[in-house]
Amino acid sequence: MAYPSLNNPTAAGPNSSTVYGVAANGAPVLQIGALSAYTDPNGVASPAETGIRLVDKTSGALIFDTVGIASGIMASLGVVNTGYINQLFTGPVTDAAITGASITFPVPRQLHVLTFYRVVADSSGNFAYVQGGMDGAYDSNDAVVLNGLSYANATLMRLDYLSAGSHTASMVASVDSGQTATVVLCQIKVFQLGN
Repeated sequence: MAYPSLNNPTAAGPNSSTVYGVAANGAPVLQIGALSAYTDPNGVASPAETGIRLVDKTSGALIFDTVGIASGIMASLGVVNTGYINQLFTGPVTDAAITGASITFPVPRQLHVLTFYRVVADSSGNFAYVQGGMDGAYDSNDAVVLNGLSYANATLMRLDYLSAGSHTASMVASVDSGQTATVVLCQIKVFQLGN
């Protein structure tokens, strides 16, 4: 099938689509209308749908479709700021939720998500930390260790490969027995990076 150039598209009829250009792998570069299912060379799937689809002209990699951005473009999925909460934690406490330090966001298809977790906090003793996690999973590598610090101001980064659906980024605090920690404020910023 011969595809028209970007300057000379074909008109779409019922149950068809308008195609603008062709990628090196034979896929339409820009397609609008009734779209057949497409899987790009990286395995990223775009469903059959009525809508729009754009692929990279050289590689055939899916850039976006009606479902959303697929790859190569950083986009914000959400931001939450707790403001000044001055939340006191008295040990022993493990993985206690920090008030307001949680955000739920949609992921349109499986993709990489980069999350920044910022905390300003202090502690009275030798064992206290704040963690950033995804969907209730926390990793000791994603922690700000407070251990007697007076007002630590730190940002954690976490990269996750998430499936399509709803996900929640959150922060928790842990404090050893007989000690305290005060979380002054938190901020979570979530970005999609693509596949």
